[in-house]
Amino acid sequence: MRGSSSIGDVIAGAITPKPLRKKLVDARKSIEKEARRISRISSKVEAREKKLFERIVKLKESGNDEAARRMSAELSEVKKLEDTLRKSQALLEALALKLEGTVGLGDSIAALVEAGKLLNGLSSTISKLMPTAERSIEEVGATLNAALDTLSSITPPALEDTTGIIEEAARVAEKREKQLSSA
Repeated sequence: MRGSSSIGDVIAGAITPKPLRKKLVDARKSIEKEARRISRISSKVEAREKKLFERIVKLKESGNDEAARRMSAELSEVKKLEDTLRKSQALLEALALKLEGTVGLGDSIAALVEAGKLLNGLSSTISKLMPTAERSIEEVGATLNAALDTLSSITPPALEDTTGIIEEAARVAEKREKQLSSA
């Protein structure tokens, strides 16, 4: 049991040492903040889309087909921007959930390691007082070790790919937002 506890310590330290946990939580909060910001921008773009459509309808009603055609091209670009913003927001929200799951996994492993340490500390004392309980304690220890092995085999999602996608989406969204505000 003692050897497996030290393995558990190594696993817990590798999965979520305190500074890493804080970084993951901070990253999740930052990502959620960006998702909310994109949501606000998306709302503004959606309002612009509705205004443009109404202007196109009025131009068509007044018989100004050429201006309506030009405005519909702008509306098409606004719709593309809105679609990109929605996709970016969904991606950010999914990433935040993955980070939350990663932190939860690390917390679970850390809790199991602590339970194993506690069990190791108590096993010698309890087995002296109640020799018949030693087997039960060993079974609980084996169960904890099996749970640790299972949890440690779970690999967190590859964040590099997701981060690159998010950065690219943010650049595109900012570029389009600037284009929209200058128009």
